[in-house]
Amino acid sequence: HGLHRGFRIGAIAPQHHLTVRFQILEVSLKPLILEPTNRLKNAHHKDNSFMERTQSQTLEILTHAPTADVKQLADELLPLLGDGLTVAQNRTGLVMLPCRDTVHGTLFHLGEVLIAEAEVQRDGLTGYGAILGRDLEGALAVALLDLAWQAGIGAEALNAFLETARAAQRQSHDALFQKVEATRVQMETF
Repeated sequence: HGLHRGFRIGAIAPQHHLTVRFQILEVSLKPLILEPTNRLKNAHHKDNSFMERTQSQTLEILTHAPTADVKQLADELLPLLGDGLTVAQNRTGLVMLPCRDTVHGTLFHLGEVLIAEAEVQRDGLTGYGAILGRDLEGALAVALLDLAWQAGIGAEALNAFLETARAAQRQSHDALFQKVEATRVQMETF
């Protein structure tokens, strides 16, 4: 299936996050990320400062950013990706959620979670996106932005988006941590 210039990411759907907290265990589902070996070998990179963050960090920010904003940016950068763009896969599926018991260090599976994943290809590069839930358009948007990041296309807009989204994510995480920290109980034993 090929994409064309008139393609739109489409309807806006809310992003889903999964965070599980126990007294001795905290797990946050992160995207399943593979680091392509061709990431830095592309001759289309125009701005080396854009590559300061790894692909894994970029995908983590994109998958935790508001889906509506990710879709909008993908819509803006799609014409810059040009012809020859193909969707290799766009599907939903269940994946096991691995967790590590922090007391004994034992790995276990908490259960299955539904994800949407997409893979797009252009000029030997592969963009990948996976998000929680069944929002195929959201996963496709992440994959398109991953491809744009690898190719150095729309670097200024994408980098500005990533910096803003990361700052908002840090602020949200800090606020949540403060709320959780307020519930900590200190016990003394004799």
